[in-house]
Amino acid sequence: MTLPFFSGFVTKITNVFMDRGSILFTNVTYIFTVAALPLLSWFPLARELHKILITENHKIVTFVIKDLYVNLPKQGIIQSTIFWLEINNINKKIKEQIIQLLNIIIEHNFFQYNNQFFIPENGIAMGSPITGTLAEIYLQVIEELYIKHWIESQEIFYFKRYVDDILIIFDQHRRNETITSVMNNINEQLDF
Repeated sequence: MTLPFFSGFVTKITNVFMDRGSILFTNVTYIFTVAALPLLSWFPLARELHKILITENHKIVTFVIKDLYVNLPKQGIIQSTIFWLEINNINKKIKEQIIQLLNIIIEHNFFQYNNQFFIPENGIAMGSPITGTLAEIYLQVIEELYIKHWIESQEIFYFKRYVDDILIIFDQHRRNETITSVMNNINEQLDF
């Protein structure tokens, strides 16, 4: 199924691969047509995919993290920040100050709708200048603890994330569980 908005993009992408006579033509057309990933920087992604040998054993899966910002676990953001501060050997006093400031930011993170102010029960408000950074801190810990292991153990052949859009290629013979169930079990608040 081709989405009308993306049909011109799919034509451009397929022409790039047809000009090079690539066997990835069908797979890449599928990725960009069905998953609608063209908003991520598509040309570097297309170049990376062009270098990969994709066989009939590989399965291509895309995810969009549903309502990412409002579903980010507040404690998860704090724990993720602590994780990165400890890995980078940040001074204890500076680390405590950063965590204290982060708690203030998260607890006083509000949004306005119809001239009323709201504090989200879960997650953080969309549109806040800090929201993207906090999401990135949290998601990079997931990548460090889960995705990196899956890539090193060759359970996942390829992984690329752009904000909340994820592309995964894996050998369907090496994975016992479905990628979707594994991803959705990382954190109950996030829906992939």
